[in-house]
Amino acid sequence: MELRSRVVYEIPCKDCNKVYIGTTNQHLKTRIRQHERDCKPPIKNENSTALCKHSVKSHHKFGFSDTKIIATHNNYHKQTHAYGSNVDKEKHCEVCKQTI
Repeated sequence: MELRSRVVYEIPCKDCNKVYIGTTNQHLKTRIRQHERDCKPPIKNENSTALCKHSVKSHHKFGFSDTKIIATHNNYHKQTHAYGSNVDKEKHCEVCKQTI
């Protein structure tokens, strides 16, 4: 997994055609580990992210090892714009509202 930070990334659902698109200022590897922990039972807060909510409500698993970086920027505003440009609302679980 990548040690790059300030990225927009995509994690595919293994059980349907939806993807989770997120943005992080942390190393991507660190953020993916956080997502994996959030989705492991017992789940403390199923609403912590759209990824976790989708996983809990549909009993689906995400392909964390298949995560792709879809944009990277040093500028926060450009990163946020790249994130918004890559969200396909038909395919996306739900719009993530926070950058971690």
